Amino acid sequence: MRTVAFSLAWGVLVSHVAGTGDEFEYKIDWDSPVNIFEQVRPQVKARLAGHFDKRQLPNLNLLPIDVSGKHEFVPPDLGAGDQRGPCPGLNALANHGYLPHDGIYSIFEAPFVKVFGMGLDFGILLAVQATVWTGALVSANPRFSIGGASAKVDNAFKNIFGLLGRPTGLDGSHNIIESDASNTRNDLYQDGTLGDNYRLQLQRWKDWYYMSNDLEGDYNIALMADRGKVGFQQSKKNNPYFWHGPYSGIIASAGVLTFPPAFLSNHSTGNAGGRLTKKLIQSFYGVHGTEPDFEYKEGWEQIPENWYRRPFDYTFVAFLIDLADVLLRHPELASIGGNTGTPNSFVGLDLSNIAGGAFNATNLLNPQQLVCLGLEVLKIASPSLLSSLYSSISKPLRLIEDAVSPISGKLNCPVVEDLTYQGMPFQDFVTKLFPGSKLGKLPI
Repeated sequence: MRTVAFSLAWGVLVSHVAGTGDEFEYKIDWDSPVNIFEQVRPQVKARLAGHFDKRQLPNLNLLPIDVSGKHEFVPPDLGAGDQRGPCPGLNALANHGYLPHDGIYSIFEAPFVKVFGMGLDFGILLAVQATVWTGALVSANPRFSIGGASAKVDNAFKNIFGLLGRPTGLDGSHNIIESDASNTRNDLYQDGTLGDNYRLQLQRWKDWYYMSNDLEGDYNIALMADRGKVGFQQSKKNNPYFWHGPYSGIIASAGVLTFPPAFLSNHSTGNAGGRLTKKLIQSFYGVHGTEPDFEYKEGWEQIPENWYRRPFDYTFVAFLIDLADVLLRHPELASIGGNTGTPNSFVGLDLSNIAGGAFNATNLLNPQQLVCLGLEVLKIASPSLLSSLYSSISKPLRLIEDAVSPISGKLNCPVVEDLTYQGMPFQDFVTKLFPGSKLGKLPI
């Protein structure tokens, strides 16, 4: 399983929408179950529309991230219901009190920008996915579990807003926020069954750890690109249901490669470019001991002392630069397709047949166009799949469109009204040919 390592949730929206300066305080009427998202939506859209044209200023806070006092590390009590899941960043935030210790993420909390430096544009995109597909979307306190299903995330007011079934949490985000060919987690389909795709697998982590020949370790984008090739080849060889879709395989999968050096590197004084070392990937991934005697403690992800976040927020533009680096090193990671039910049966899609030729193979050598395709698939495939989750899809669908449209507009993505492949609806074609595309909530 790959996971986009830092799912942000709606707190980013609330903390960045227009108000006094960059802050916006929303007052809830707890006596009336209103649609909170409709009320903040116009302000969110206005704030996001101007985001891309603003020149970024560096974060001039020269102090390390606080891990003392109320932010001192406290491990989770998983037996008592604390939630920890596939995202090491969110797990660490909960362990340090930047999120509730129980792992239930409310829209009214936004520590990710402050602690890790995620850009607003990226944050909103990931926030929408986490909330719409795995959480309690519209209630008095919209939220999701950073791990598995929890009674604390069931919709309030007896589900009058139309959520069908129980929110799954990020553990149930396959093919949306996480995907196959992970850095440290298993594929969803493992050893003949649907297995554990959210807990760290120590052997996978060790394989990554030993890839760096540097004494202290240096897990830069070049090494992560090599790691991506290893994961891709392993899943293609061993997983009959391996699926590398236009969204899950490009945006989600690339995120798991670019995010560790982007967000976990230490940007201490004199090291503005940042460096991700062996000690850091032990701490941030909950691995203890000394080599070769390592031990994984589930949910014990920890922000180390004297750790400095990145000076500039990591925006979608920065992600595209890193994605280009990854794909130039290993072009096979731009493949869209999957195994067809047996190991090593990978079939790649002819990109010129998607959407009547709106995307072609030449353009898709450009990472920007690959991302455009992923975003369009997400937007167009969502309505039919949302109908299995919500009695009314209009509100969640508008949230997805609001998150995708500013990014696709800035990238000059082709406008696609109907997503087809060889004349068939895209999701019908891929679910017929690629069984792995059906293992998640969306065949994307």
